[in-house]
Amino acid sequence: MTDEQYLRYREHSEEDHACNIAASGAMLPPEAREKARQDFQGLLPDGLATEGHRLWTGGPPAVGEVAAGRRGVGGRAGGQEM
Repeated sequence: MTDEQYLRYREHSEEDHACNIAASGAMLPPEAREKARQDFQGLLPDGLATEGHRLWTGGPPAVGEVAAGRRGVGGRAGGQEM
């Protein structure tokens, strides 16, 4: 994944995560957006350079993203327990 692809992925994923939080009724949209931002900052504090994490895209054209991380290095990847 390139830096440009990562920025698009992060923007889209944060918005999607925020929508899911708000749709659950847990938070209003403004708070959900901030929570999503904080969640991604916690999962990938150094973006593509975050130790123990790798992100890939498929394509061309891009058909999706794959994220992987190791237990003990953040403990989560793609929002799911590893």
